[in-house]
Amino acid sequence: MTINKTMRKTAQLSAALAAVGLLALASASHAAPGFTATVFATGADVSASKPDSITVGGDHVFVEYGNGASSSKPLGTGGASTLAEYDFSGNLVNSFSALGSVDGLRYNADTGLLWVLQNQDGNSRLQTIDPTNGMTVKYIYASPSPTRGFDDVAFIGGKVYLSYTNPGTSTDAGTPIIYQATLGAGIVGLTSVLAFNATGTNTATGVTGQTIVANDPDSLGLAPDGSLLLTSGDDGSLTMVKNPGTDSQQISFVNLTDAAGAGVDGLDDTVFAKNTTDRLLVADTANNTIYSVTGDFTPGGAYSSIGSTNSLDSVNLTTGVVTSISGGLFAAGSSPHGLGFLPAAVPEASSTVALGLLLALGLGGMVVTRKKSRHA
Repeated sequence: MTINKTMRKTAQLSAALAAVGLLALASASHAAPGFTATVFATGADVSASKPDSITVGGDHVFVEYGNGASSSKPLGTGGASTLAEYDFSGNLVNSFSALGSVDGLRYNADTGLLWVLQNQDGNSRLQTIDPTNGMTVKYIYASPSPTRGFDDVAFIGGKVYLSYTNPGTSTDAGTPIIYQATLGAGIVGLTSVLAFNATGTNTATGVTGQTIVANDPDSLGLAPDGSLLLTSGDDGSLTMVKNPGTDSQQISFVNLTDAAGAGVDGLDDTVFAKNTTDRLLVADTANNTIYSVTGDFTPGGAYSSIGSTNSLDSVNLTTGVVTSISGGLFAAGSSPHGLGFLPAAVPEASSTVALGLLLALGLGGMVVTRKKSRHA
């Protein structure tokens, strides 16, 4: 792995804004009612593209740029992802390179380690990174597959859970879609927690014993009550697993619809606001931009990125009805994917729009960087 340490001066923000064509100004002046978006960072920071996964740890933000890397080719043959580390003002402080497509990126607050899930669609591997010193530990899975892989990770009470994705047409009853993971000597042990065709309660109807709709398992996260939350992308559904892997495990699910009752698909990340003053970071994969969104967030409310409409939506977890909040919020052609909330106490960077105004006047700045490289 190559580690590049970059201490960026304020003028570097100017170059990033130039690369995205004054997106900060466009966002601020065409915001959806109740919400405002500014540019937090861009792929120009690290000469990378296609941002997706976002995770917040300690006082830093980590963003995965996929760079078009293969999500299934054997590692070393299909390109690499870039993992960028930012402070809460969007200043780049570090970057890492990891082979393959890193669709799953999560900070473990208990250990201070980044979990890096490489290749979600086959030939998967796991590595952990200590962002304080760049030390990496690599693992293989106990049940490797050339066509399936691990997409996301969540931590509950010292336990680790992984979503198992890319089933193709094989959705046989009993085949795992969520595993509990245990790290051994270079190997990840796996125990099934949730399988295809499990049954649970449909929160929209209240009917129990119904088969969950989760044929395209994808992102994994935590609901406010501590339940695992699994998205099923093409199905547009959310499955909640309370007390996972225990005798008291409870399963519920909801199928998402728009206000007219039509189903949605392309469901990606789902995250929850803690405070009305939280900032939501949104990875716009198409425009190579990370936005910072502020506005009327509902404490405990769910927010999802939905591919079929290329939108950021609020989600009613009981009824499944989604409501777009991103109309006019982002630049044209946007494609929201990865999401991550910043704590309410973190101040919004004030230099972004100011530098955008300077650029509008033709006063672009000089980029000054200082880099160090180390090979591990």
